[in-house]
Amino acid sequence: PACRLVLVATYLWSGVSKLNPDFGPSVLPWAVAPLGAAGALPSAWLAPLGMLLGAGEALIGVGLLVPRTRRAAAVAAALMHGLLLLALGPLGQRWNPVVWPWNLALALLVVLLFWHERDRPRDPLWPRGWYQRALVVLVGILPALHPLGLWDAYLSFSLYSLNVDEAWLAAERGAAPSLGPHARAVAETGTDGRLIVRLLPWAMRDMKAPPYPERRAYLAGFRTLCARSISPSDLRLVLVGSRAPLAA
Repeated sequence: PACRLVLVATYLWSGVSKLNPDFGPSVLPWAVAPLGAAGALPSAWLAPLGMLLGAGEALIGVGLLVPRTRRAAAVAAALMHGLLLLALGPLGQRWNPVVWPWNLALALLVVLLFWHERDRPRDPLWPRGWYQRALVVLVGILPALHPLGLWDAYLSFSLYSLNVDEAWLAAERGAAPSLGPHARAVAETGTDGRLIVRLLPWAMRDMKAPPYPERRAYLAGFRTLCARSISPSDLRLVLVGSRAPLAA
């Protein structure tokens, strides 16, 4: 029951996080590019199509709660994970390999956990045990605080939604050697001559995984970088606020 609750929350809140005008135009052309279909999507369609996909993902979570729609929702979830693997995996963008087994596992788990389940919609939402009630709060209620900037994006299942904090590093030329080869490989030259390093591509090149997209994590990493740098005064961290509509 706990696993079913987490899966319902994952699809519901992940879909809700994509109900923003940036998701479609920014993510869809990139995601479908390996399929050769990027140019086939008219630009005017991208924002509404992105919101439609987000609504569909949220409805998968709702459908898993209702006995009559449970199997159809499980099939839809498995198909969605298959398409994500096609877009992100070795045959697609080859992006973020840590999520490839995650997508494969969820495609199997959603079928195993829901195909023969007969519980009522309210059963996972208000269980008897204290453990599962605490889980309802953690995965079912607290993610609603993310648009207010009061709960972490990843703890709110905000995945590929663009509703996350970002950070850039600006470095004087003299500080470049302390950044390492991976940072220099993705660096761009700003109009003032400084190197601009976006932390997302740097992390993907160095760690094969994205950074944890919260300001406190960026600041902690920046402090470590300054402590190891010969000239920390030549480094600047640029924090780009969350695109969540209500975040400060």
